[in-house]
Amino acid sequence: RSTAVAVACWWLALAVLGLAALPLTYTVFGRLRGRGYLFARSLGLLVVGYINWLLASLGLLGNRLTTLWLGIAVLAALSAWLTWRQQAAFAAWLREHRRFILFSEALFAAAFLLFVGSRILNPDLWQPWNGGEKSMEFAFLNAIVRSPSFPPYDPYYAHGYMNYYYYGQYLMAVLIKLTGITPSVGFNLAVATLFALTVA
Repeated sequence: RSTAVAVACWWLALAVLGLAALPLTYTVFGRLRGRGYLFARSLGLLVVGYINWLLASLGLLGNRLTTLWLGIAVLAALSAWLTWRQQAAFAAWLREHRRFILFSEALFAAAFLLFVGSRILNPDLWQPWNGGEKSMEFAFLNAIVRSPSFPPYDPYYAHGYMNYYYYGQYLMAVLIKLTGITPSVGFNLAVATLFALTVA
């Protein structure tokens, strides 16, 4: 049951980000046939994550849930303004492309749940044959989730800062903070999310 709740919370967070970014996606990807509908989740995560990262990096606000909600509010306000400017065209596009939207959602759901099932069958965060980098990635993810500002602290060097590219782990840490899911579960859901976003 707890796994199902975690998956549902994660999915809901992605849905909220995608919905908040949809009018922006519709505008930015206006030349594409699908108006970038399948990019909405990615764009929402990028915008909200960037706002939180920038404020925490500049020391203006901390890497906290309230800062993430501020980012969502900024994104939603921008999308509301864009919707107001083109509401008739946007509403018409949604009506005309209902089947495409349903297909897109089904595609994302199938890819996401397929990989969630794969991770449920093998949730170990250690590559079974050669070790791999999962332990390092998990250490970085934990450090990013816990760091009050950026750059995050270095999990391997006391009083040091992470001298390594970390933005990919950071974006998944955004979802972990939004949902309140433990990082070990969030790591596996992040793998499924990246797979689904790539398929989409």
